[in-house]
Amino acid sequence: NDSIVQGLQEASRQIRGTPSTTKYGRGTFDAGGLTSNNIPAVMFGASGGRGGILGEDFVCLREVIEEAKTLGLTIMNRVG
Repeated sequence: NDSIVQGLQEASRQIRGTPSTTKYGRGTFDAGGLTSNNIPAVMFGASGGRGGILGEDFVCLREVIEEAKTLGLTIMNRVG
């Protein structure tokens, strides 16, 4: 129900035609430092790493472009 998540979902709907998948991962990744200090954090972005940590990691350029558009729209919608 967080406003940032809702904003990302709405922007994703506008850019991609569907909301982004919401997951509550058990790992910390980049948000771990923030959340361990009770600072809310959201991780959002193109999916990559399909090859595993030692395999071929990649991100589809289409996903990177959609990510940039979604983030830009989310920011514009928040700040006007």
